[in-house]
Amino acid sequence: DIIAGLLCNARKQQTLVSDGHALLLKAALRRLGMVVRVHPEHRQTFELLEVIFYHKGHWNDAGVHTLLMSSRGMVHYPNYSIATSEPTFPTRGELLRYYHAYKREQGIEMQWEKGVYTAPLEHEQAIVSDFKEAVAAEIAAEQRRSPAVEQVEVLDDNDDILLVSPSIQATPDLSSRLLQTNRQAFRRQFQAGWIHTRCLSLLVESLERHHRYDEAVNYLNLLLAQPFFLQDRRGRWFDQLALHYQQHQRLPMKAYQTCRDGAADPHVRTGHKLSLLRRARRLCQSQKYPELHQYQGWLPDPSLDEGEVIEMHGQALSDREVGRKMTYIYDKQPCSVEDFVLCHVQAQGWRGCHSEGRVLTTLFTLLLWDVVFQAVPDVFVTPFQVAPLDLSTDAFYPQRLEHLRLRLSQLLYADLNTELRAAWQQHHGVSAVGVSWTLLPIDDLVQVAQCLGASVLVKVFDVLAQDFRHRTGGLPDLLLWRPSPDGVAQGEAKFVEVKSPNDRLSDKQRIWLHVLRECGAQVAVCRVKTTAGKRLALAKPDDDEKK
Repeated sequence: DIIAGLLCNARKQQTLVSDGHALLLKAALRRLGMVVRVHPEHRQTFELLEVIFYHKGHWNDAGVHTLLMSSRGMVHYPNYSIATSEPTFPTRGELLRYYHAYKREQGIEMQWEKGVYTAPLEHEQAIVSDFKEAVAAEIAAEQRRSPAVEQVEVLDDNDDILLVSPSIQATPDLSSRLLQTNRQAFRRQFQAGWIHTRCLSLLVESLERHHRYDEAVNYLNLLLAQPFFLQDRRGRWFDQLALHYQQHQRLPMKAYQTCRDGAADPHVRTGHKLSLLRRARRLCQSQKYPELHQYQGWLPDPSLDEGEVIEMHGQALSDREVGRKMTYIYDKQPCSVEDFVLCHVQAQGWRGCHSEGRVLTTLFTLLLWDVVFQAVPDVFVTPFQVAPLDLSTDAFYPQRLEHLRLRLSQLLYADLNTELRAAWQQHHGVSAVGVSWTLLPIDDLVQVAQCLGASVLVKVFDVLAQDFRHRTGGLPDLLLWRPSPDGVAQGEAKFVEVKSPNDRLSDKQRIWLHVLRECGAQVAVCRVKTTAGKRLALAKPDDDEKK
């Protein structure tokens, strides 16, 4: 789209000797050097090779450009052992099924990005049929590995829901067994069924946009009935289903039961569990549904410890555009609300960084480098990876648990200054997941680690390792630290979530504040309020004003 836009604008610009389009192409060719155009009939072969070599799980994932950037010295990748125990695509047929699903998803998503939200509906029949076939094939394969698994029962063609026998519902026993019988559970992301599941999920969103809620409910039940693909999205599906039962089908009992089922599902992430419990509590407390009042006592309390609440007052620009962040004034200079708080706390001796978790992920990868890039079969398949293929799956943590626990126990008693400086010197400039080399200099990074303390860091690292993909979101905006004056004591650090007026904490943010507090860290929520008069700018309200 960027190239098409450049060419379109270039055609509108004329010169004395040529048009802008020709000049732009000549300039691009001079930069690129030799260029080979692949004939459309042979393009599929090159795309198949790219899928095989780079293990592309999504059409937008890194591809051949990583090789070009590495060969030119523009990017440096970590050193690790490449070891494969079996081919990702055992047969040509499986590769082709994956590729065709991959191309269909690419076409749908490219249309979706352009605002064509009917794109999934055009492939509805094929998506549903291929999804059911993939689930049935996976159940048959699982039955061959474990004969106790019963056959899948498919409804008639007129029905939209695929029923799975209760013995293979997504239970903790099944999840454990699947991981034990197939340690490379992350391989499912390279099966056609994985992509069909993503397409079906997008089809549900398209139906919701067109107010076809009954069909959306059927497909959500279809997604939740299978325990194989995209299990990390189950919380989202439960949430959508409960919403439709409550608001569109007027079935409060089904909505409540869906919330209960989702909260008990072992694959549902904590943020969605909190959302489902809150929805269930609202249902049980609503005057509209007296039949649900009897279940109020059955629900756990979803309240969380969000730490200290700080209030600040400051002057904000009044000409803010709708949908854009508020801009505040500090020392006659405009700044973001996060920078406003940072400037304010500097007067109290704090140092700070607006990182939203990037400091923690940098420390995580640097101090656990050997764990992240441990030689596990099939997770490193090319020299051009910034992370193992299973990092974003449930297989990462159990496959490295022994090595991880050993490393965390070492860090508890290690000199963080020595450990960090050694990792920084050895790996500096290498592109690795979570690492931001320009965020803080090494001296500041060491100070942060020392102020947080090994005990806090070890607990936070364990939480991140269990679900790196989802738990890197929702971390507090600011990380503040204040070294001890004598340089001997530990110092102190604090995580601060900043909220401007009319901005609320998300469930992920609430959970992280609670988890960080449980890990032993200081946390706070800073609510910045606007003032009408300049004389109150930056002034902290006294007790009378709070009341």
